[in-house]
Amino acid sequence: MPMSGSDGDDRSLLQSPRGSSMDPDKLRSAQPDTLMDRILAHLAHYEVPRMIRIKAPPLQVPNLVFQIVGVLGVAQWLFWNLHFMQFLHVTESNSFVELTSPQKNFAYCHDADIDCDDVGRKSEEPTSFSYCSEDAKEHFSEKAARYFFKDSYRSSGDPLHEYSEDRWDKDAPRTMLPACHKFDKHDLLRDKSHGQLLVTAITTLDQERCADDACLWQNKGIDVVFVENIERFFIKLRHNIQTEDESEYFNSVAGFILQNGEEHLLPCEKEKEESGACSIELSSWKEFPDCGEDCFSTGFADFIPLKTLLEAADISLDQELTGGGNLTRRWWGTNVLLDIEYSNINSWDFWLNWWPKPHMRYTYNVSKLDDYATHAETSHNGEGQVKTAVSHKRQLVRYSGVNLIVRVHGQVAQFYLNYFLRTMAVFVVVIQIAVSLVDTLVLRCYRCLPGFTHLPAMYRYFRYSETLDHQWIKDNGLKGLKEFKQKRRDKFHAFLDGNEP
Repeated sequence: MPMSGSDGDDRSLLQSPRGSSMDPDKLRSAQPDTLMDRILAHLAHYEVPRMIRIKAPPLQVPNLVFQIVGVLGVAQWLFWNLHFMQFLHVTESNSFVELTSPQKNFAYCHDADIDCDDVGRKSEEPTSFSYCSEDAKEHFSEKAARYFFKDSYRSSGDPLHEYSEDRWDKDAPRTMLPACHKFDKHDLLRDKSHGQLLVTAITTLDQERCADDACLWQNKGIDVVFVENIERFFIKLRHNIQTEDESEYFNSVAGFILQNGEEHLLPCEKEKEESGACSIELSSWKEFPDCGEDCFSTGFADFIPLKTLLEAADISLDQELTGGGNLTRRWWGTNVLLDIEYSNINSWDFWLNWWPKPHMRYTYNVSKLDDYATHAETSHNGEGQVKTAVSHKRQLVRYSGVNLIVRVHGQVAQFYLNYFLRTMAVFVVVIQIAVSLVDTLVLRCYRCLPGFTHLPAMYRYFRYSETLDHQWIKDNGLKGLKEFKQKRRDKFHAFLDGNEP
């Protein structure tokens, strides 16, 4: 086994310049005491690597094991995980979110407001919904009245909830009986400081300024409307990223959505695929299950029903929230994170397609953040006065729904020769570390194992040797080297027999 190192056990075997034995200290300088002595001693000896084969399977076998494990580990990290390429930072990302109806003539119309259908893509869509039934409306009204318009007290008599009667006109009805209506996309998308609100319920309060200091605005009435079948609407998505080398990637590449922890492909819309406007790069991607009948890409944008996103995040709009008077999430609203990750570092995509190269794709991952998402707007009616915030009457419209927060990021790798050479240097270092483990670990263990204690001594003896003085070789040639080698062997055997310390 090749080894190299440093040990000085052979100094007594050196020959004098005339062939007789002499003290090795006369051939070498005295032990250095000062800095200058150390420098001269260092200059007096030139070290050269030497390959020594030690016939000892107990040393070679663990050495091979460490090397194989090191090679496999580094190969897995370096090649399979594509770390031989440089990972680039994403310096810029953009996203555009729109809401659109599932038009029947989607593939053949041009403008949503001029020539596109706005009724629905499928004629077999349900005409009634559970939250719009009379029983569901009464159930919601009762819970809302109990939550907002009933005082409650703790067992100690302290108030748990008190509502302000001054906030309501004495003749105003204190009921929240909801209705259901159909809307188009223009009524149902609201910008928030963080995200886009997809409206599921609209609550309208008619208000007048209070005559005294008991309140600012007094409620004259309240109306609640649920958006009928909001789940059928498409979320239209466009996005892109830019990396530090100024490369740009758009949603024209293949897209996936995580559903129940599994990737589902966004297939190309049939007409767009036939025209070549949308295509799936790898045939292996087409083997993934698609994300649903009404989920598709046009190459320009992705269209995903809100129902699909809610199911991917395991969200039900009709779930009652215990922290909100058991009113449903459809009325309170919820915040949803839509994470979009671009990546070309999928190992299967890289290695299992000939010629091996990166293939860009992106994945939607939908998750629920927290509940209660609303947005309020006011419209003022001055009754002949200027319609400003100082008018006497106003309508407060509170929109609640699914607040969609979009985050776009990516992991992008690019091959550069200089980076590849640096990573290969790491590969070589790991192999050398595997060899050094034999020195530091295996030999230490053999010192304590019966039948193997000779191996550390054997290793120390053979790993280093010191030549005769170069001046003696210059004056006398190579004669006496045979005797010199024999004395080295004799000393080693004496060492193993315990006759020499």
